Amino acid sequence: RCGCGTCFFFTARRVSFLGAETYSPMRIEHVEIGAGGVYEQSLPEGWTCIVYVRRGTVAVGGEEVGMHETCQLARRGGDGLSLACVGGQDADVLVLAGEPLGAPVVASGTMVMNSQARSAESHRELPRLIWESPSLWPRPPPPPQSRPSS
Repeated sequence: RCGCGTCFFFTARRVSFLGAETYSPMRIEHVEIGAGGVYEQSLPEGWTCIVYVRRGTVAVGGEEVGMHETCQLARRGGDGLSLACVGGQDADVLVLAGEPLGAPVVASGTMVMNSQARSAESHRELPRLIWESPSLWPRPPPPPQSRPSS
C-alpha cells in the first residue's frame, strides 16, 4: 500500500452483477500523485493492469501518459507498477488491475459479453431494462432558484 493517506484501494475476491460472476482477484485504485511524486505498487505475476489518467501527466515505463489517456502494462512477472508525476502539476489516476479471467470477450458498442449471442441478447433486452428501471431515466434539470427581493 502507498501509505500517503490520499489513495483509495478496493480489493475483491468475488464480484456479481446481473448474473455475471468472477472469482478472480482484482485491485481498483484511485491515486492522486503530487507534482514530482512517484507512486509504486507491486503486482502479482501475470496480472493485467490498466492505468487511466484523469488529470495531469504520468510517466509509466518511460512513456508519458496524459490526461484522458489510457495505457496497459505488459503481463510480465511481479515487477509491479511505477507512476511518476511529470509536467509540473498534480496527477489523478485510476489503476485497474486483476488476474485474467481466461474467458472469451466479445465487445459490441457498450456491451461486453462472453459470446456474440449474449451480446445480441443484451442489445435486445436493454430498451426493456431501461423502461422498467425508472432510476435509469434521464432527469429534468431542477427549476431555477428564485432570489428574494431586497
